Amino acid sequence: MLDLSLAADPEAFIVALRSTPNFSGQVLLFSAGDRLAERARAVGADGAVAKPFEADSLLRELERRAAQLAFSGSASSSPVP
Repeated sequence: MLDLSLAADPEAFIVALRSTPNFSGQVLLFSAGDRLAERARAVGADGAVAKPFEADSLLRELERRAAQLAFSGSASSSPVP
């Protein structure tokens, strides 16, 4: 999970993270900004969650992503919807 307001260069961060040998997860962006899904796709994130969010909505998104991973057997599933 990466908050866009805390990342100076989110695309570089995601590239570096994915090049880490043991990394097998997804990257979800968080932001209160506009066009979040578009921005997430542009930097190579797997998904996006708009702030502010309720804990229940975050949990549902994480559960949905976990189910996708379990079904596909791969950490890199479909990009941002």
